[in-house]
Amino acid sequence: MIIGSSPNLPILSQQEIVERLSGERSFSGVTICLDQLPEQSDFSATTFLDCSFSGSTLTGEDFSASKFKNCTLPGIRFSGTSFVECEWEDCLLYDKERSEGCTFTNCELRENLIINCVLRKSTFVRCDLYDLSARGSSFRATKMKRCDFGRAYSRNVSRVQAKFEKCDFSYADLTEIDLHGCQLLDCNFSGAALTEADLRGVSLIGSVLDGIEVGNAQMDEADIRGCSLSDFDLASLQSYAGLKVSSAQMQTLLERLGVRIFSDIQSN
Repeated sequence: MIIGSSPNLPILSQQEIVERLSGERSFSGVTICLDQLPEQSDFSATTFLDCSFSGSTLTGEDFSASKFKNCTLPGIRFSGTSFVECEWEDCLLYDKERSEGCTFTNCELRENLIINCVLRKSTFVRCDLYDLSARGSSFRATKMKRCDFGRAYSRNVSRVQAKFEKCDFSYADLTEIDLHGCQLLDCNFSGAALTEADLRGVSLIGSVLDGIEVGNAQMDEADIRGCSLSDFDLASLQSYAGLKVSSAQMQTLLERLGVRIFSDIQSN
């Protein structure tokens, strides 16, 4: 089935929504109109299969521990919404007609699992994204502003955790993002802005880093082996001590630093 496909699905009334939330907490093959939602609805631990959401704004709802499968949420603006421990698979969070993604402001998306979803042109502002895991999903041209992938366990102990695998971040704005120690495997970052980002200890193995902006970014102990590095310049980084590169990449990177490489001198 096409991701997020939503043929003419029946629209549920407010009463029908309330009844399902009071019972099986499951929605399948229906359209949920945001304007029909009871105030401060509790959608936690609810399953949504082949559903479409219509409307423009959703504020303060609780979808914690819910599952979304093959759902469409076109260009919706979420504010203060809780999606803690949610699972998303084959979902479309993008309005093709308006070429507009969803907006998440002050939302909780920690410990989410996102598989084969489209979040193209989405905007995340001041969101909790700790331990977010995504595979095969598109974040193309996405913006992440003042988002937090970390969790503080005490005043002196904190941890940053996230994993992205085979995801598309081309032309995304990830300026000043803190992903140190995270895994970004086989991802496409072509043309992405990672200016002043904290990428220390990040594993980027197999990713495409062509044309990315990394001015003043920190990449100490990062692993970029197997990455495509067109126009990638170490000189623009703030730091890169212990950066892991392959022997095949080393010559190109050194030449961009102005280092001239010659064959070994043979002694007589």
